[in-house]
Amino acid sequence: MISGVTTSLVGYLILIVFVEELALAIWLAAILQSLTTYLLNFSLHRYFTWRGKQDNGFWTALRKFYAGRLAMMPVKQVVFFLFVFMGIPYLLANFMNTLLFAGLNFQFNNRLVFGAKKEA
Repeated sequence: MISGVTTSLVGYLILIVFVEELALAIWLAAILQSLTTYLLNFSLHRYFTWRGKQDNGFWTALRKFYAGRLAMMPVKQVVFFLFVFMGIPYLLANFMNTLLFAGLNFQFNNRLVFGAKKEA
């Protein structure tokens, strides 16, 4: 949970900087924000959330993580854009999108990225 909250807060800050300070379009800012937070999210999950789990090594886990994120990215971005199109402020839309996909991301990471628990 700490990993997800930390990544979300960093993501919100990045999104604010991209939209408010750099004047990027919201759609572009959302895509860049997602891409920039993936590595942070992977690292926090690997070293904190699933530190007691066995995986197939750093590079294999990283490839699986990114494959899952990139596969889901179009769906997540469409949902985000629909929220914004409906008039929901972009930060609230980002928060709603995060909540909507958090469980799916957790299950994907738990079952496919970080593998089975180490046996004693």
